[in-house]
Order: sequence, then structure tokens, then C-alpha cells
Amino acid sequence: MFDVVTTGNVVSVRPGSGIISRCPECSRVIQKANCRVHGKVEGVRDMRIKAVLDDGTGSMSVMFPRELAETIYGKTLEEAEQLMFSDISKDAVYEDLRRFLTGRYLAVRGNSSNGEYGVSFVAESAWVPEDDIAVRVVELLRKLGPDEEDQGSEVSGGGISLA
Repeated sequence: MFDVVTTGNVVSVRPGSGIISRCPECSRVIQKANCRVHGKVEGVRDMRIKAVLDDGTGSMSVMFPRELAETIYGKTLEEAEQLMFSDISKDAVYEDLRRFLTGRYLAVRGNSSNGEYGVSFVAESAWVPEDDIAVRVVELLRKLGPDEEDQGSEVSGGGISLA
């Protein structure tokens, strides 16, 4: 599918997120200075986020390229490299991404496909929806239907009133 927009919570940040090295010729991710196509190469540093987003109907794998990863994470590739070097661990950025993003509510737009491993989504843009959490909770309660004991739900003064 093309040009899909969805919102949901990040339920997982997958390994392979953070700072990676790419082949300078084909841009594939390289492992241990080896490209699957071009063999031994000098990698070019890049950053990406591989996340699992749950929209309430199911989950999907979402790939955020460098520009979006920097925006969502709030750190540039250079700042992430400083974190990696100060912690002397390539996994420092991945662990920081996990702490920062897990549970966050995001909206994404991009192209999706349904493969043998489920829905994959390549994000072209992403943002934090301006929906107030109280509004989202009340909408969810309305979708679930009225409760026999519930006299009505409403949002007032930025909070939720369930009386």
C-alpha cells in the first residue's frame, strides 16, 4: 500500500536501531566491514530506527531513516556518535533509543507492505499527534460502549471526568 497514515504507540525498538554502517556503493547495511554485495568496504555512518508500532488493531514494523530518526530521537547523528564514544559502546545509542521511544505515541506517514513477517512500514514523515490524552481516552471509552454504571464521560479542563 502506498501513502498510508497511522498513529500508535511504540511498543518496541528493535536491534539494528541506532548508529549503523552502510556500504558506500549500494547503501546496504554492512556487518563487520562486509557488504553482502561488494565484500569488504569502508562503511559510511548512518542512523536509523527500527520500531514496532501498535495502532490498536495490530502491530507493524516501522523503519525511520536518518532524517526522521534524528527528529524523533531529538539527537543528530553526530550527537549520537558522541554518546556512543563517551559510553564506549555501540549499543549505547540503541539502549538510549529504547528508553526514549518505548511507549511514545507517534503518527507516521509512508509506504507499507504486507509480507511473510507481517506489515512493514517505511516512514516518510512522523510527528507527535496533538491529540490530548484525555480526549483519546474518552474516545476509546465511547467506542467500547456505555457502561451500565457510567452516567457519562466528558473531558473538562484538560482532565477526564467519569462521573
